[in-house]
Amino acid sequence: MIFKRENLELEGVYKILLENFSDERGQIINLFDQEQFPQFKIDKLTKSTRNVLRGLHGDSINDKLIYCLKGKIHLVVVNYDKDSPQYLKKVQLDIDENSNFAVFVPRNFLNGHYCLSGTCLFYYKWSESYVSPEKQISVLWNDETLNINWPLIEKSPVLSLRDKNSKRIKEIK
Repeated sequence: MIFKRENLELEGVYKILLENFSDERGQIINLFDQEQFPQFKIDKLTKSTRNVLRGLHGDSINDKLIYCLKGKIHLVVVNYDKDSPQYLKKVQLDIDENSNFAVFVPRNFLNGHYCLSGTCLFYYKWSESYVSPEKQISVLWNDETLNINWPLIEKSPVLSLRDKNSKRIKEIK
């Protein structure tokens, strides 16, 4: 099986169009093919509730493959490769449980997501071993340099301590 790709505005970031089959019983969706993506080693799942915002996080070694299994999320991906002509450019899109795609995010990119529905299941694959938060890049979710238009349900999203204490881009060395 070969998944089709649909390029997004950021070079290296793209949608993976998923294969599915539907009948009176429901659907079967092929999420992943190791022959096409042999680099992935770890599966992670986050469960969030409405108004939870996670990220912006990334590192220099992990590619990620992102899915929304339940609910609806607003995903933001930012190019954090300082050598790229698209440095600090971003793409924003909504993904829900009925979206028929995953999003590939290469290393040196940040990603964050915001839960728009009652419950969200955000499933993603990592290409390398877990990188501890201290070794990741964490950028403040509302950094004015990025000018992200988060579709906030409430004025203040629910954030982890880590996300509350993330730095602005101009503060990162």
